[in-house]
Amino acid sequence: MAQGAWDALNAGRVGEAERLFDEALKAAPGQPALLVGAAAAAHLAGRPDLARIHLVNALDRDPRFTPASLMLGQVLYGSGDLAGAVETYENALRYAPENPQLTKRLERWRQEASLHERFDQRFGAHFTVLFEGPAEAPLAARAVEILEKAYWKIGAALYAYPPDVITVVLYTREQFRDVTQSPAWAGGAFDGRIRVPVQGALQNSAEFDRVLTHELTHAFVRGIAGTTVPQWLDEGLAMYFEGSDRSRRAALLKSAPERLPLARLEDSFGGFDDARARIAYAESGVAVARLFEEAGTTGVANLLGDLAARVPFNVAFERHVGMTYEAFQQLLVGAPASAFCLLPYQGTLLTLLDASELASLPLVGPGGRAGGERSRQPGHSAHLDLFLRGFRRPVLVQRAGVGLCDVAVREALDDDGLLAAQGARKDDLVAGPDFPVGLGGLAVHVHSAEFAGFLGLGPRPEEAGDVEPDVEPLSRHAIIGGL
Repeated sequence: MAQGAWDALNAGRVGEAERLFDEALKAAPGQPALLVGAAAAAHLAGRPDLARIHLVNALDRDPRFTPASLMLGQVLYGSGDLAGAVETYENALRYAPENPQLTKRLERWRQEASLHERFDQRFGAHFTVLFEGPAEAPLAARAVEILEKAYWKIGAALYAYPPDVITVVLYTREQFRDVTQSPAWAGGAFDGRIRVPVQGALQNSAEFDRVLTHELTHAFVRGIAGTTVPQWLDEGLAMYFEGSDRSRRAALLKSAPERLPLARLEDSFGGFDDARARIAYAESGVAVARLFEEAGTTGVANLLGDLAARVPFNVAFERHVGMTYEAFQQLLVGAPASAFCLLPYQGTLLTLLDASELASLPLVGPGGRAGGERSRQPGHSAHLDLFLRGFRRPVLVQRAGVGLCDVAVREALDDDGLLAAQGARKDDLVAGPDFPVGLGGLAVHVHSAEFAGFLGLGPRPEEAGDVEPDVEPLSRHAIIGGL
């Protein structure tokens, strides 16, 4: 049981690790190593308070157990309790005076505590801003103003707010590097506190505001879902709310010599050089902007909520975005925008088309007019917008590949009353042989027996003595409905 818990933790299966450590502790209550494992799983799941309880219990059992002290100090520091972190490591040094992790980190924390003792404070409703001397007082006042505005904006979008007052520290560039150990390209940091270098901020207030909002977003994401959020999503959300120019990021990616797959951007960017970091941030920003287009604000907020509830990322992503994580990555690198196309072509003609052909169709809009106004509703892809223009005889076609917008399509068809995708009778369901019905698949009613027969899903029309529909032949791999 205990080995399985550690294996799950090392493999990143945090929810499974939590469950297995809980079961192991029932068999061996108070075992310090198991308590540390349970604390690590809780911390990764975004529950630092539970992690702290486990670690305090471990040290009550064995004050000499250095792994518990090391982790407890980190948890306290990450929650903004610098004094508690220092005290924890000072106590641990009595039992392990030569431990290099304790001594090096404690020295750095003591220097930070000594630095902060000289700082003044400015208070807001949700923030405490530390700054060095009267010269930075105007910046501290502006920081409180900007952060309070961003607090309500971000919280309204994500349906959540941090429960505690957030500490913000304004540094010189040198102080920032010494305290955070950040790479040279970093413009700010969040590690339980928002830390921002302020040189030049009075001359470039827009950049100062951007960095503050960026780091505040990290505080929100950490408060909602802990450390379960992939780095590209965390950084992309911060760029989305900071309001920086998406077109500049797209231009950077277009000229970049390489692009990094999102799978390589799930962990920290801290090891990247300046050039690669620029690409990583640009990709993250573009990805999250597209994520909001596909899922809408509610979908993104619910995705974070599922991650907080320990739902695996791939499952949560497909549930709230309406496509698989793999399909979304294909979309970002120029793969077809949808594996499902709604094809209202002159009312009756049906055919299999790819994305480029779809773009050139002479579509007929509401009332027989060509074109039509594209839907502005959030969460709808461009192809789904074609349907939402108001065509009355849509046809749903599956091309080769995975489905990217089937959930949104299903909802749109249901709303229009043309297809019933939920609660369909078993003998009414139509699916291609390579396409499963269910989440990631699509169940539809076929309203014409002749049409179903023509698709090879029943007797062919000519075999039944009926008139063949006025359509082109279609692959049996298609899923079509709506006649």
